[in-house]
Amino acid sequence: YELLSANREVLEQKGYRIEGLNFLEAPIQVVDAVVANPPFSRGADVDHVTRMVEWLRPGGRLAAIMSGGINFRMDARTTAFRALVHRHGGTIVENPPGSFLAAGTGIHTVTVSLTKSAT
Repeated sequence: YELLSANREVLEQKGYRIEGLNFLEAPIQVVDAVVANPPFSRGADVDHVTRMVEWLRPGGRLAAIMSGGINFRMDARTTAFRALVHRHGGTIVENPPGSFLAAGTGIHTVTVSLTKSAT
């Protein structure tokens, strides 16, 4: 899934199949693993990764790059997200400063990893 046409074009040229434009509107599919770099704007990363967890089968693995804000924002959505990660035995690990400078951004990021539990 990719909203930006320029990104879709590059991915398709590299041989990737694009399923659709808006991941949040897609019907749930059951998958074994998700690797993602969702949009960060207005906490969209929380919405996307929460939805990705819904797609995982029990025992499925997720790894996502997210805004570092998930470690300190105290709104209900972000607090619930941290609880979701904890419930599945996941981790939120700070990425080194400048991890994505080569991609043109100096934004502070974390890597979220989890294995979906059966409950």
